[in-house]
Amino acid sequence: MTLLRTISHTVLIIILFIGFVLAEENTVYGFITDEKSGEALIGANVFIQETGVGMATDFNGYYVLQDIPNGRYTIMVSYVGYQVFRKTIELDASESLKLDIQLLEELLELNEVDVTAEKIQRKYNIQPSKINLS
Repeated sequence: MTLLRTISHTVLIIILFIGFVLAEENTVYGFITDEKSGEALIGANVFIQETGVGMATDFNGYYVLQDIPNGRYTIMVSYVGYQVFRKTIELDASESLKLDIQLLEELLELNEVDVTAEKIQRKYNIQPSKINLS
């Protein structure tokens, strides 16, 4: 009976250990700023390519990606007018990784745009209305 109880306790401990190992989740956080000015980039897109987990930065340029399983991932940051940032990270053992990222400006070149319009003929003479109150 004690042997059976010892085996069942051992199996229970192994199952709990495996559950804790598989449940290990990580956090990546930090600030996204302009490399030259150091200004926070509000609304920059930060996401993990392999999982699709991501968010936009707040008004301080801050982001936090939570509940990321252990593994090797590519973190990507994009913002209009800046080069896309990519970095491979490796997460294990329920860690919190602080990753501050500075983005480089990228000039956007647009093709020529022609704007044309025609004068609209008014059919009615529109004037403001007047109301007298006593």
